[in-house]
Amino acid sequence: MITKMHVENMLQEYMDDTVDSYRLIDNSWEDEHRYVAIVSMTSGENIVLKCYSNSYTDSSKVDGWAHLASVYRRNGIATPQFYCSKNGAYGSVMTIDNKQFHYWAEEFMTAKTIDDLEIDLEDLGSEFLYQLGACIGSMHSAAKRERIEYAWSSPYVLLDSDEENYSDALSWYEQLRHSPADVRLVEEIWEIYNRKRKQLEAIYPSLPAGGVQGDFSTNNILVDEEKGFAGIIDYNLAGNDKFVTYLMQEGIFLSFECYRKEWLHREKCAYMEQRFKQFYSGYTQQYSLTDTERGAVNMLYNIIRPFRMDKVDTTLRIAEEGLWQEVNERLRWMHYELTRDDILEFLES
Repeated sequence: MITKMHVENMLQEYMDDTVDSYRLIDNSWEDEHRYVAIVSMTSGENIVLKCYSNSYTDSSKVDGWAHLASVYRRNGIATPQFYCSKNGAYGSVMTIDNKQFHYWAEEFMTAKTIDDLEIDLEDLGSEFLYQLGACIGSMHSAAKRERIEYAWSSPYVLLDSDEENYSDALSWYEQLRHSPADVRLVEEIWEIYNRKRKQLEAIYPSLPAGGVQGDFSTNNILVDEEKGFAGIIDYNLAGNDKFVTYLMQEGIFLSFECYRKEWLHREKCAYMEQRFKQFYSGYTQQYSLTDTERGAVNMLYNIIRPFRMDKVDTTLRIAEEGLWQEVNERLRWMHYELTRDDILEFLES
């Protein structure tokens, strides 16, 4: 769908230069069209052009993402600069095959992502987790200090109308409540989960919120030659979120889920918890949690950790295979994580 002529036209909107060569990355799926062109210009410089047609990208959001990235850059965070077009806006619009596309231009970052380098996060030491936490803490401090807020939310916000966490938990409950699994335990877990969500709802309005990058994942985390943290890219999921919720969601994902093999037994979980502690320590070095935010840490852990999508999907897959003893073992693990009240104390010890 995207041709060299389209790339040339997009480039001309931002630069007085021409395309020497380019590499087109097609990240399209279902009803979304998402293209990224890594362009080498005749001047010898490189630039990144992004061209999206979907339900959540528009010019006002591109302007908002560009502002967030500029705030981060002013605060010492390594992230791409967004370039202004010749008409003074960051986002531009073009029609391709009767579809409206929003496109924009970003600085090309020479460092590679974790995924580009085919590095497993588990092979990077706990100091790397500290650096990731510190980066997110710096981001949140900058957004809070400069009062960066949006009219739209980041996609993975808790207590949202179409949130992923509750959808996954509900799917888990509906598929196991009448199964050969330990139904008493299923019902108890479901009751505790919903009770903790109610507790979170009570304090949710008082939790500080603002603009967040939205997708702190291994395909967006840059690594230097010494395998140290080198920056963050990609803002197309940036939006509003509660800072402490974002901390916990990304921290749990990066500290507990990015492993070649799933680990649930205590020895391995204790190792991952130490990595999470490093992440949290890095974050709190840069962002001072309020007492209300600190009070939310335990219940956020309880709600998020056992009901991560991959945990739910694995449990339901094992149930489909009829391995009910293993399912019940996973239920006991879920109950343990759901009822823990020692997380904040551990993280701050």
